[in-house]
Amino acid sequence: MTSEAKIVTVTLHSVIDISLVVPGFAVDGTFRATDVKEYYAGKGISCTLALAGLGKAANTHVLAVCGKQEVSQYIGMLTSMNVAEVAIIGGPDKTRRHTTILDPIAQSTTHVQVKGIPHPPDLFAKAGEVQRWLDTTIDANTVAALSGSLPPGAPITLYEQLTACIQAKGGKAILDTSGEALIHGLKAKPYGIKPNLQELETLTGMSLPSVAMQLEAAEKIRSEHGISYVAVSDGPQGCLLAGPDGAWHAKLTLLDGEAVINVQGCGDSLVAGWLSAIHSNVRYTPDVLRSMVSAATANLLVDGAGHLHEEMLPGLHSRVRVTKL
Repeated sequence: MTSEAKIVTVTLHSVIDISLVVPGFAVDGTFRATDVKEYYAGKGISCTLALAGLGKAANTHVLAVCGKQEVSQYIGMLTSMNVAEVAIIGGPDKTRRHTTILDPIAQSTTHVQVKGIPHPPDLFAKAGEVQRWLDTTIDANTVAALSGSLPPGAPITLYEQLTACIQAKGGKAILDTSGEALIHGLKAKPYGIKPNLQELETLTGMSLPSVAMQLEAAEKIRSEHGISYVAVSDGPQGCLLAGPDGAWHAKLTLLDGEAVINVQGCGDSLVAGWLSAIHSNVRYTPDVLRSMVSAATANLLVDGAGHLHEEMLPGLHSRVRVTKL
């Protein structure tokens, strides 16, 4: 890509994550949290934070829909990161809230999620604010990530609509969603998709316990839908990336003394590594995959989804083991 190239992140279903540290947490008890943090988040927001940690803030344009009560907080947080552009659209009155309970004794993480809050449908119409922003922002030098679930009020075909807009303008769309939203999004032939293993198994209706089976499923999706790249993440087992130049699998094993602090946002950081590599004109697929896996691993070692530190990356990058499939 050229020096004027853009990275775009799109978050249509923002969330405020309330993180509680509760030593000795168990069901049917009363406990006192030793630490409480509140994160203004969403999958595309976490991806944006990771991009900042990868040194790409100045190239990143952010579109997010959140509750009207929290618009100023999202704008303030993202503006403080010195990203290229922040466009926050107020949808429902307030943003949904999820809770994460971290138990440092059991080294466990418990997630409590809530249903999405209905959004005004006109936001997502072809003449609505979301589509208008993309129409004026996307060009042939853009790589864009569409991340997360669709909120209530959005048509199930919305990612298909937005992907088609990005691809029609010559941009590259990477779709990171699941279920019916992904099925419809595939119809617009995005540049890439990033299901995790569970999402891939749901999409194919098959159990895929081996990397060979995952690769076969990824290649079938590529062939049937005309998609350039399919990335399949599988937590500590690593990530597969299949494309027109072949397929590779990558894994990074933590060293003694490297403790997992946070698992929230690893997939979003992996997508950020992908966007960063494309923006930096990395063309060799194994090197793209190294960028993805090192970013995802860095997320494990920090407190907060996507809160990467750029100085962590070179050491992790050199330790990623890539295998040709």
